[in-house]
Amino acid sequence: MPQGAGTAMRTEAAWPWRHVLIGALTVACLGLIAWAAFDVIHEPCRYGSPALPYNASVCPGLGEDLAPLFVALGLCVAAVLPGNQQRLFPALAFLTFSAVLSTGKAGLTGDDLAMRLYFVLFAWSAVALFALHSLLFAESAPRRSRGPIVAMCLLAAALSLPPALLPFRVLWHQAWYATWSLTLRLSVVLAALLSGFWVLRWWQRSETEVRRRPVRLIAFGNFLAVAPLVLLSMLPDMLGAPLFVPYEVTMFGLFISPLFYSYTASLPESDRTARTVQRFAVGFSLVISFIFLLLLALALASLAGLSPRQNLALVVLLSGVLALAAEPLLGRLRRVADWVWYGKGTDGAGLIEGLSQSLSVTLEQDSLARMLVHDLSRYMHLSAAALITLGPDGHPERVEALGWRLEDLQGVLARTSDLLGHLLDRPGQIATTAELEAWLGPAAASAGAPALPPGACLWLPLVSGGEAYGLLLLGSKLGDDFFTSEDKRLLAALAQRAGVAAHNVRLMDEVRESRQELVHAHRRLLRAAEEERRRLARDLHDGAVQQIIGITYQVAQAAKLLSRNGEHSAATSQALSEQLDAVRHELLAVASQLRNNIGELRPAGLEELGLAAAIEAYVSRLEQPRDGRLPAIELDLQPGGYDLAFPAALSLFRVVQEGLRNALRHAGAEHVRVRLRCSGDKLELAIEDDGCGFNLPSRLSELTASNHFGIMSMSEQVALIPGKFEIVSSPGAGTIILVRVDLKEVERIGEGDN
Repeated sequence: MPQGAGTAMRTEAAWPWRHVLIGALTVACLGLIAWAAFDVIHEPCRYGSPALPYNASVCPGLGEDLAPLFVALGLCVAAVLPGNQQRLFPALAFLTFSAVLSTGKAGLTGDDLAMRLYFVLFAWSAVALFALHSLLFAESAPRRSRGPIVAMCLLAAALSLPPALLPFRVLWHQAWYATWSLTLRLSVVLAALLSGFWVLRWWQRSETEVRRRPVRLIAFGNFLAVAPLVLLSMLPDMLGAPLFVPYEVTMFGLFISPLFYSYTASLPESDRTARTVQRFAVGFSLVISFIFLLLLALALASLAGLSPRQNLALVVLLSGVLALAAEPLLGRLRRVADWVWYGKGTDGAGLIEGLSQSLSVTLEQDSLARMLVHDLSRYMHLSAAALITLGPDGHPERVEALGWRLEDLQGVLARTSDLLGHLLDRPGQIATTAELEAWLGPAAASAGAPALPPGACLWLPLVSGGEAYGLLLLGSKLGDDFFTSEDKRLLAALAQRAGVAAHNVRLMDEVRESRQELVHAHRRLLRAAEEERRRLARDLHDGAVQQIIGITYQVAQAAKLLSRNGEHSAATSQALSEQLDAVRHELLAVASQLRNNIGELRPAGLEELGLAAAIEAYVSRLEQPRDGRLPAIELDLQPGGYDLAFPAALSLFRVVQEGLRNALRHAGAEHVRVRLRCSGDKLELAIEDDGCGFNLPSRLSELTASNHFGIMSMSEQVALIPGKFEIVSSPGAGTIILVRVDLKEVERIGEGDN
């Protein structure tokens, strides 16, 4: 049931004769207006009589006299508007004000009965003024306002007795008339002050923008009502402007005030009605502003003593300036109107725009869910929110909810595809719960399960390029607030940005998955290559090396046989023996080289004894005599297995192997130091040399262009562990290769690969 419907029903029961009473009083009010119009039109001074109206120095024009009556007619019409018919006190207040204007105007013509009625109604207008503001949002008087209303009713009754009992001319000559007249006027001033105080208390006690909206609307409507009279007539007249709008014209602006009171009394939730009234207010304010600026310029020109031609030039110039300023001024007036209607004391539009900008750079699922569910709920004071993101197959992949349990969303998860299909067919691609309930009603009943979560209000699909990536559900606002047309417009724009963000997030997830798959594939390839190296090393060791060693034994045996055989000459035997001996040494050299190659292919002891032992064995082989060209190699290895998986230990060994190879072949170093340390979960490997060094490019991949693949190979090995690779070098300053590894991360990656 819409807000206020229960109040209207209670009002019908409490005032069954309300429409009859308002109708009768409206007819009486129209009669008073007709009576006053008749008296004004037949004013004797208009027909040459020297008699002037009461308290007038000249005979007023007919338009000046009729203008208040048109305002009275407007107040009378405002009393019967739908918003005021639902509430008795606003209607009675407007009828009272209308009657005061019409009887007052008729009384100024000298009509004694009209003047007496005017004073009686004027006394009761103070009660009407206070009741209008204190009871505008409730039919029964709140407890706090009953006392002032009763006191003001008693005062109004006392003040209305003299004109009710005495003719005006008799009353006028009473000694206490001045005191009575002053008290009468002060009662209205007191009612105005109490009304302002009451409205201020309402503002302070209201916790939401919706409850404060009537106060803003009433203040804005009253400002618009008096603005033409004050800005276009009174101020130019006081400044001595050569031109100002006649009072009888600007008085018609007062009719805006009861219209806004009527609109505030009902406050329809129709977006079309709100937009229509808002556009009228903005356009009216713009026109009044332009006319006021023109009149102000003419007044200042008159004070400066400008000639008529100069005045014309000034008007033309100012008109051009105003034309240029129309767009920014219109935008500012629209922002003021948005604040009047929707509040947004925290600049909701700015917050939503900031959220939209954050979405445009979001590439993480968690960030997307946090902004659309938690941040949006905080900005808009939502009771609940949920984001359902779809996977590449179009089915729900992830749910992020605030204020709802997962059980509340089961019906939506089961029908996500159908709901999104229906929303995408809609022009605005945004729906309310009532619309979806009407569409899903029969289907929901047949399914036997609730299709919509409790308290859901708005449904927004996240769409990009015609493809749906998710569904955003928003619950009701906290308190008695509701979604306005401005809220829906901002949320629709936000949903479009969120659709693009969801598309980007999916693309980034696919890129991450592809990249991770490439890493795993590369790791598997390296393992296969390492297995192939081990197989080749095993085959070489068990096959070719053993065969070569067997051949050397056979050559040695043949040499022995030659020495025993005396048939050949001594010279021939000596030559054959030397040749066989040379062949044996060559074969032993080949076997030694094959053993070194096997050591390169399969690190000795790495899998059985650990990384430190493998490095020591490898350095021992390097330190075999090599024509004195080998630099001194210092090992600073912390003993232990370091709890390293074999693939990670193998990658670190390859880094040491390549680092030492570079130092031996290219650096021209005299001293090389290998350091291996482990502290807790952190392992650090460093290879330092005092060689020639080199210029590091900005990117290591640039080294491959000059056929230097060693450093790039080390970087790739470290990345597969995974770890951090760093190299420091400069010409003449040597080179430092540093590797840092997080053992926990290595363990996690190893489990993922398995």
